[in-house]
Amino acid sequence: MRRVSEVLGGEDRQPGLLQDAPGGQWPIMDIVNRLNIRFPPPAWTSDRVDNAKRRLMNWIKRLKRKNGLDDVDLEALFARVAREQERGSPAAPKWRHLNLQN
Repeated sequence: MRRVSEVLGGEDRQPGLLQDAPGGQWPIMDIVNRLNIRFPPPAWTSDRVDNAKRRLMNWIKRLKRKNGLDDVDLEALFARVAREQERGSPAAPKWRHLNLQN
């Protein structure tokens, strides 16, 4: 989620944009507007964002299924990889056993 929030302009501008969405629904039009501001000319539509969301969610489901991860394991994995990237150490070698491909 951190990468998603960075693409959308950072948590410092609107903390909890995705986490605080009512009923677990992503604020598609807010995301469209933020992407079009950040990456002009406006090429993002609600259909394009919804499609990207669907593909991301499907990738996460496959990642969990192929690697036997539950939600807690997946969140821990993402947090660990993010910490390693922040420290400047490459995360890929430690995670070779994971199947990250489609």
